This record gives sequence, C-alpha cells and structure tokens, in this order.
Amino acid sequence: MVRLKQRELQILDFLLNQENFITYKSISEELNLTERQVRYDLNNVENFLIKNQLDIIKKNHKRGIMVLEKDEVKNKLRLFKQFTTTQEYKYSKKEIQYFILLKLLIADEIVPVSEFEDILFISRTSVLNHLSVIEEMLYSENLSLIHQTRKGYFISGPKIKKYSLFTRALMELINIREIYSFLIDNEKVFSKQAELVLFNLVEIDYLYQALLECQEIEKFIGKVIDDRNYVLLLIIVMKIIKENNEWHFDPIIQDGKKQSEHESLLLNIIGNVKGHSADNSHNNTTKFLEEIVEYISKAYHVDFTANHSFMTQLKAHIDSMVQRVTQSIFVKNPIFHEFVSDYKELFLATKSACENAEKYLDTKIGDQEISFISIYFASEIRRQEDRKEKKAKILIVCVEGLAISQMIMTQIKKIFEYGEVKTLPVREFNREHLNNYDFIITTIDIPDVQSSKILKVNNYLQKKDLEILQQHLSLKLVMKEKKELDKFNLIMKTIRENTSSITNLSKLELDLINILSKGETRVPKKETRRIHFNETSITKDKTIPSNRWDLAIKIGTSSLIKNELILKSYENKIITNLRKFGPYMVVAPGVMIAHAGMEDGVIEDSMWITILPNGININDRFEKPIKLIFTLAFKSKDTHMLVENIAKLALDHEKVEELINLNSNTEIYDLIIATIYS
Repeated sequence: MVRLKQRELQILDFLLNQENFITYKSISEELNLTERQVRYDLNNVENFLIKNQLDIIKKNHKRGIMVLEKDEVKNKLRLFKQFTTTQEYKYSKKEIQYFILLKLLIADEIVPVSEFEDILFISRTSVLNHLSVIEEMLYSENLSLIHQTRKGYFISGPKIKKYSLFTRALMELINIREIYSFLIDNEKVFSKQAELVLFNLVEIDYLYQALLECQEIEKFIGKVIDDRNYVLLLIIVMKIIKENNEWHFDPIIQDGKKQSEHESLLLNIIGNVKGHSADNSHNNTTKFLEEIVEYISKAYHVDFTANHSFMTQLKAHIDSMVQRVTQSIFVKNPIFHEFVSDYKELFLATKSACENAEKYLDTKIGDQEISFISIYFASEIRRQEDRKEKKAKILIVCVEGLAISQMIMTQIKKIFEYGEVKTLPVREFNREHLNNYDFIITTIDIPDVQSSKILKVNNYLQKKDLEILQQHLSLKLVMKEKKELDKFNLIMKTIRENTSSITNLSKLELDLINILSKGETRVPKKETRRIHFNETSITKDKTIPSNRWDLAIKIGTSSLIKNELILKSYENKIITNLRKFGPYMVVAPGVMIAHAGMEDGVIEDSMWITILPNGININDRFEKPIKLIFTLAFKSKDTHMLVENIAKLALDHEKVEELINLNSNTEIYDLIIATIYS
C-alpha cells in the first residue's frame, strides 16, 4: 500500500493551496527543503494519487507543477489522514523499539538504518540508540543482533525463536483483535500502532492468503487454536506462501514431499498444537502427569482424577509444553508474578512435583512453564470448592490462552454468583454472542463491537476489575461473611459484658442463643441523588480551537442555561474563577470538572458532558489536552456521594478513554450512569 510520509504530506498540502503552477525551486524555498528532496518526495506523492485513481498532477518544464481537481484530492487526503495524520507519526519509545525489533525478526534480508529513519521519522542516532537496547533484549532470548558495515542489521538465530519472539512482541504492542479486524473488514485499523505494523511489516496479499490456509489448518487439527499459536501459524504460513505462491496446506500432509525449513516449522507447530507424540514420549508424559497429580492431590487433599476434563486438558497442556521446551520455544506467563505472589505455596508444591517427575522427561521445566501447570491446579481446586447454582451466562474472551481463561473463570466463580461460563479466542467473537450471553468478560479491547455487556478486565483480576464486575454481578458470600462478622462482634460484646462477674450463666447462654438465632439485619442502602441528566445532555465537538478553553466551557453551561437549569451568572462565575485562580478544575490528565457554588445561579441539580476529541489547552499541571469536561450544577446538600462518584470516574483513566472514544450518546450515557450510580 502506497503510504505518504510526513514531509510528503506537507508538500501535497502546500500544492493544494496553490492556484497556479509553482516551480520546484519555489516549493523548496517555501518549505525549507532542497530541490532534490522536493523532486524525490513528489514522485511518491504522484504514486499515491495514481494508486487512488487520481492521475491529476500536471507538470510543465518551465512553469513547474500543479495539482488539478483539488477538491477530490482533498477528500482522498482527508480519508487517508484518519489514520496517518502528522501527529500520529510521533511514536513513543516503546512503539519505536518494538517496531524495529519486529521488523528485524521478520525480515528475510539485512535492514538498512535509513529504512527505520524514513518510516519512524527519527534520526540515525536515535535508531542506533534503540538498536543498542534491542541488542540487550535479544541477548536474554539467545538471539544475536548482527551489524554489517554500510548495509544494516539483521538478527541471527533459529527461525522458530525469532518467530516466537515476534508473536510475543506483536501481541504486546497492538491489540490482537485489530489484526483479525484488519483482515476481514477491508483493511480497517483502529490505532496508529496497528497502522504502523500492518502497513510496514507484512505483505497484505500474502497475509490474506495465509489466513485462508490457517483456517484449513485449524479444521485439520480439529480444535480451536489459541490466539498466540494462531498468530505464529499466520507468520510461518505467510513465509511459506512468499516462497511459493501456489502453496496450499493439504499437499504437505498428504504427499510427504521434501519440505522447506518453514514447512518443517509448520508441521512441528501443528504437532505441538494437536498433541501428537511418539508412543514412548506419550508414555513418559503420562507418567509425568500421574506423578505430579498424585503429589498435589496428597498436598491439598483434592481428587483431581475425578474430573476427566481437567485431566485431559492438563495432559494436552503438558504434551504441548514438552514439545515447546524441546524446540526451545519460550512462552512467558503474563500473570507470573501476580500468580506466584497469590499462590506461592501451590506454585512451590507444583515446582517440587515437577522436579521429582522430570526423570520421565528429557528436559528441564522452567518456572514460567511450571506456573501454567500451577494455574490448572488452582483452577480445579477452586472449581471443586464452588457451589453449583443457577447464575448469569458469561463468555470469557481471552487472548492469552486456555490457562489464563480458566484462571479468570475460577477467580470470578469464587467471588461472584454465576452459572454457565465459556471461553473463546478473540478472533472467534462476534456480535451474535451478545444475544447468547448476559456478559462478555474480555482481557482486551474489542474496538469493532460496542456494548454495555462487554466488561474489560486485566488478565489477572485486580481490585479495580472486581469493582467493575461488582457493578454487574452479585457478590458471593459477602453478605454472609458480614453477617457472621456482625454476630461475632455481638457475641464478643456480650461475653465482655458478662465476664466481670458471671452471676447468671443462664442469662449469658440465653443472650448468646438469641444472637445466633437472629436473622440478618439489612440496613437500607442510601440512594444516590438523581439529577437532571439524560442522553441529550452530552455534546461532542471537534470545532473548538485548542486555545479557546472558554468556548469549550460554554458548550456545557450554555446548554444548561438553554434548558433553564442554571442562570447566566453560573457560567460567568466558572469563567471568572478559572481566569482568577488558574486551571484548578482540572482534576486528572485531560479531565475537567467545571463548577461554581450553589449560590451562583443553580436552578436545578444537573450535569452536562462535553467531549472534545481534538482537545483544548489550559496550561494545567498535567500538560495534557482537555478532552472531557463534566459541567456540574448542584444545590442540594445530599449530592456529596454523587460528586464523589463523578470524581472517581474522572480519575479512572481507562473509563475516561472509553468515554472519549464511544460513538453514540446512548453508550456514553449508559457508561456514566452505570459508574456514578453503582
């Protein structure tokens, strides 16, 4: 895909503002470029226009150059800039390093430094500094960064290690959902990271063909492949197709012909996923499984063998693990530190069991792999502790694989009331699932499907995740535990009162029986005050200049004035206070709570939401453009809880980002109401 760089965009924008021919010399002088640079960049601009069916650059040897049909070009350029604006060419340190790493890992040839300069818009010195960091990263992966003078750089090491690291790094840099959306939704991307990777690292035609072949491979394997292995398969198949454009999956399996290096890698991965192994190896992994299960069973007094599904899944995992380790494929557990911290005893017990059973294997099992086995045990222990009750239907959409999905499942099952639960890879999820489940719990954003049913969590549930889930699911045992604690406190109080001089044992006994026989006392929950706020109380505006914060404030205040909820004096007070005292109303990066006193002109308790996708600057301490403004007008004394909840929402960076990116007022309203009245 032809892609314009920052300097080329600048030249094209300049030409679109010219009414007549202009010479290369005049362009170079206006834009502070050399004539050679102008001529070179204009070649790519012309290719871009031709690619978009716009062969409308007119050249004249004496008069220079001119763009015809300017309105049509401007429209094409506007669409192009949706994902490739000048601002979006500024990449973070992580984005730059990961892109360079990914490019080197997948490249078939030496990559010159100039290629990174052109794509990332950074200097040669910056590229070399990033390469030094990448060299250290590769050392820990047993890979080497090789420099060839005047040519460039490449990574030396086994292809399977390079592609495995590529898969891990890719999934850390971009939302894996975007890869699938890109392939099935007309090359649509949602982030600059995905745009950078997909248009510069892979050849789109080969990737499309690889996707079709991977679908056939998944059918052959006979089970759903987790996302990490699926991406690894995509990369290897894409490499095979690049070598032989006529290649199809079936002939490799059926004909047994001489295989290329990439074809051999593919068959190894298929065997890994499918769980094929020789009889002797199969017997050894079975003995390994039986010994570690027996060890953990004795330690935790749990009969794991009673659950055939658990034993089958763990056996399949161990088969895959042995093949991975044998092939030197390193898999990192994304929740390793959290899990080991929370389940230290179980992890150490599993590690001891694995070390005792390693005699059946020809390799040593590392801590990362042991932690995955521990997760299976932890999930089954929790499952057996759970009560079977009818609860909400939940689908867990997880990119990290079966073990992490199971861990999330058992964490939720321990804490919340729910019944049917299933897991699904990200690429298999679609809108129809919204009709079949009460909630979709996902570890990644799903930008192409918007619904209040979709609940985003971390791959290891943390406090903020539990708070999100608590808004939608009933807590398990929480009331019972509180009830027992209240009874315990009453019992201790009664004993203390009778301990000083126990003269009537019957009275003490009667008091204790009375406490224990009491039903649960429910304290009525205090309702958070309702205010004037609905789906029409939300405005999105992209037209406000970045230096006119006062106009941004007036979007909300003028709307409240129009609806007769505040007086003009309330708006004036907000503006006056900001000019007098500075941007103290900015409570979080990019978020402002605009307000004045209840005596300054509040007619009715009300709120307005203003979303500014382009942002406005007010020189606050966070130095981030303001994109979200809560305009509050409260006069009732019992709105303190509501203000507190709004402040919590403003401080929740993830929810703020979600609010800004939501498309419809209904979605924005639902999210705000669910949060501030939770």
